[in-house]
Amino acid sequence: MYCLCRPPCPDGGLFRDECCSRCDRKTRRTILLAAIIASSLSFIDLSAVNLAIPAIQEDLSATAAHIQWIVQLPALFLASLLLIGGSLGDHFGLKKVLAWGLAIFTISSIGCSMAGGVGSLLFFRATLGIGGAIVIPASFSLISYFFQINERGKAIGIWSGATGLTVVIGQVLGGALTTYISWRTIFLLPIPLAAIVYERMRSIPPAPPVSEEKQGGSIEAFALFLFLGAIVLTFIELPQRGFSDPVIIASMVVIAAAGSVFALSVRKGKDHIVAVEMYTNLRLAGANAITFVLYGSFTGSLFFLPLNLVQIQGFTEIQAGLALSPFVIAIFLLSRVGGFLTDRKGPATPILSGCLLVAVSFLLLARAGIRVEYVKDLLPPVILMGSGFALAAPAISTTVMNSVDRQDLGAAAGLNTTVSRIAGLAGLALMGMIMALSFKQAFAAELLSAGVKVPLIEELLPLAGDLGGMSVPESLGQELAVAILNSRDLAFVFGFRVMCITSAILTAFSGWLGLLFFRKPEKGSIS
Repeated sequence: MYCLCRPPCPDGGLFRDECCSRCDRKTRRTILLAAIIASSLSFIDLSAVNLAIPAIQEDLSATAAHIQWIVQLPALFLASLLLIGGSLGDHFGLKKVLAWGLAIFTISSIGCSMAGGVGSLLFFRATLGIGGAIVIPASFSLISYFFQINERGKAIGIWSGATGLTVVIGQVLGGALTTYISWRTIFLLPIPLAAIVYERMRSIPPAPPVSEEKQGGSIEAFALFLFLGAIVLTFIELPQRGFSDPVIIASMVVIAAAGSVFALSVRKGKDHIVAVEMYTNLRLAGANAITFVLYGSFTGSLFFLPLNLVQIQGFTEIQAGLALSPFVIAIFLLSRVGGFLTDRKGPATPILSGCLLVAVSFLLLARAGIRVEYVKDLLPPVILMGSGFALAAPAISTTVMNSVDRQDLGAAAGLNTTVSRIAGLAGLALMGMIMALSFKQAFAAELLSAGVKVPLIEELLPLAGDLGGMSVPESLGQELAVAILNSRDLAFVFGFRVMCITSAILTAFSGWLGLLFFRKPEKGSIS
């Protein structure tokens, strides 16, 4: 731990067992609070924006592809730059780098609130991702920098639970602001929180650079950006364009080329974003693999749950936010349990049990139809999902931070967060494609069963890209419009069920990966 009662130890080390623990207890609470608030900025943004998507889609005349890009762009830049963002803290000092990221995030949030169209909103969403790529690993690394290894599980559990609570706040406030004022106001939510972090940072001890090596990996970062961007483009545009479209063909070529460049750069290059040894650390690789599968299945399906509630079930934005609140409340209440179990039993038990609970929750969500009963159909799976995530997430995070040496904490945090963001990108893109294809197929079948003529069905199918936000031409008449809208709702529910079943299978698989990697406590490396 960092000791404030006297200067650093004579050998220059900040971590000494004999250092005083009483005098810096208050400081460590301040550090944990600053880390929680800073890392919550992106979570608040994501939870609030998801609830505002129907309003944004209507106000800006955005298509389903547009709204996916609005959500995906920050994640794309986060995933591409998090490795560099994590290493920046190791090279320039955590406090300085955190201040940089907060400034970028704040300016971008203001820009999003003033966006005049889809294009300007997408631009500021991209710069928002750049700021988040700096803030998230820096804030998370503060915990590992100032807390001893035997305290990290508890600290990370508190961090995970409290960060989850801020998501509830984001959902409720975002829903209320969207319903009663404007969706633009939700982008102003992170600004006062960033100001609080700036004020708290003044009482945090210096966190000097722990690495003097030159920052490298520009080729890796650029190749990763192209690779991820092409994947997202392919999944979003494929349902509408088809495999023969030149854009899809070019995107696949970029995926192959950029992926090859990234792999060759990691294998044979001299300068890297993170040390090559991190890719071969067995426990770190296991934690990252579980993160990818769990977060991918989780993020992809959860994007469409608020759309289901608002566009299909008839909830208002604030009602949808309140309906999802038990998910994050469960995380807040049980995350310390996940951290405690990890410290006492190891990561395998909480990861397996947590992932199985999440899998069951997705199966329960798949049972819901149109006009659901909240207490019967939604509340149980929402609570189960939050409980499972509260057990698994702290175990994964603690394993990541305990798998590396102190000088690599920032890079390890950046790597794991990068994996989670890549998983979110891949999961949302994959689930979006599943939703689009399932919706289009079911929509045509429902229209046919409702007695709609085939020529009219062919005219309506291009509108299927708007999913639940699809509107019906007024010229068709009220009776036919009701039949079309009912077919739309049934098709959306069908696609949502397919996604939930897919997510249940993937989350159960991630629990099996927890047993595979962490059943034995030994450390090792991939040969």
